[in-house]
Amino acid sequence: IVGANGTGKSTFLKILTQQMLPDGGKIVVGDTIIFGYYTQEGLITNEDKMVIDVIRDIAEYIPLDKGFKLTAEALLERFLFPRSQQRVYVSQLSGGEKRRLYLLTILMKNPNFLILDEPTNDLDILTLNVLEEYLLDFPGCLIIVTHDRYFLDNVTSSIYEIDNRFNVFSILFTVKGKGTSFMANLEKGELLDFVGPLGNGFDIAEKVNKFLLLGGGIGIAPLCLIAKNLIENNKIVHFVAGFKDETFYVWERDLIKILRDYRIFSENGAFGEKGLPSEYIYNNLAAFKDYQFLVCGPQEMLKNIQSILRGEKINALALMEEKMACGIGTCMGCVLKIINKNGDTQYKKICTDGPVFDLMEVCFD
Repeated sequence: IVGANGTGKSTFLKILTQQMLPDGGKIVVGDTIIFGYYTQEGLITNEDKMVIDVIRDIAEYIPLDKGFKLTAEALLERFLFPRSQQRVYVSQLSGGEKRRLYLLTILMKNPNFLILDEPTNDLDILTLNVLEEYLLDFPGCLIIVTHDRYFLDNVTSSIYEIDNRFNVFSILFTVKGKGTSFMANLEKGELLDFVGPLGNGFDIAEKVNKFLLLGGGIGIAPLCLIAKNLIENNKIVHFVAGFKDETFYVWERDLIKILRDYRIFSENGAFGEKGLPSEYIYNNLAAFKDYQFLVCGPQEMLKNIQSILRGEKINALALMEEKMACGIGTCMGCVLKIINKNGDTQYKKICTDGPVFDLMEVCFD
């Protein structure tokens, strides 16, 4: 089940599991149905128990085909709880580990009808990878509520989308001055005028199948939508993002709804890996020789990537950022110097000719 917030996905599941009564009609549940319901609110209430005892209190093992068994210890190990950690108390676990343990309390009941409500919101990447493998062998019925299309495509055979006819337009910005302060203080119901789309966008080439999207700071915003469109067109996408600090840490939750193959770097190491995305590209360039590059971010990052790619037979496009006064090409406030492959110098306007340009033709002097 896929749908925007507030469409009633969780309500539907509560009705299905008879935790809520429907406004009309009835729910008929078969005698042999055993529900396993992972909810967004679920927690381990007794934190004075050891991890292994929480699972053993439910069952010692899960029966498998041909007389095999999956013991409580083995299930915990499979979901990244080593034997040494199984003997610690629940109160000593981190928040993410408690959510993982809560998931295992659901699986240990050996349900034949498993319901997962937004599992990708609270579970880390490693846990989700293990869960995907587990679900591929799950013999029962499975319902998943999620915004994460990547996760869905990996574990489901059919998708039902709830269309609530919402019109949603999202903007990512940081508060820098009067204009962004005004937008940050807008309240629900207020109106905001905008002009767009402007210029020329990014066309997906049919013959290109692999894409590396590189965003820096606020430059990640347009790349997220491009990544979503590429994946919907069955393209391979590797996403690399770089930040100064942890300011944009909440953005990772939005990214994980789109794809799983990504790397995040921050200069101070407070968010993702410590380092610069340009260093990552330099050290791993051989792996991306057959990728189409699409980059957006601060000028210094674009200059570094341009220097790294110079002399390589790699197609790289840049989404250029610039303050615009008119947006229609009249004020000439967003002029960009271009030196084409023939050595000719041109001046183009980001608002009308761009914002997408060949990165190797952009002059940053």
